Amino acid sequence: MTNAIQAGELIQQAISELGKGEKMHASQLLISAVQMEPTSQLAWLWLSRAVATEDERIQCFDQIIAIDPNTEIAIQAQDKLKAILPPNQITPIPNTQGAASGSPQ
Repeated sequence: MTNAIQAGELIQQAISELGKGEKMHASQLLISAVQMEPTSQLAWLWLSRAVATEDERIQCFDQIIAIDPNTEIAIQAQDKLKAILPPNQITPIPNTQGAASGSPQ
C-alpha cells in the first residue's frame, strides 16, 4: 500500500472522528497523514479543523500555501485568522519548504 493510499485512509478516519467531536484523535490521525504525505493539501486542510489553537491553524495554512501559493481557501482563512490575532501570538513555523519538497516534518 502506498503512502498516498494510507494517508487517504487516515484522512477519512480523521473526518469521521471530527464528525464525532473527537478532535484530539482526529488531529493525531491527520498528523500521521501529513508525515506520510507532506504535500497533501487535503490532510493539512482537515488538520486545520482539528488543531487546538488559532496559531496551529495558521501553521496548517502556511503549509498549504507552501505547497500551492495559489490556494485561495488557505490564503483567505489565513488572512482572517491573522487579522484577529495580535502579531505577538503568531509563531512562524520553521522552513515550510520541507513540506513542499516532500520531506517529512
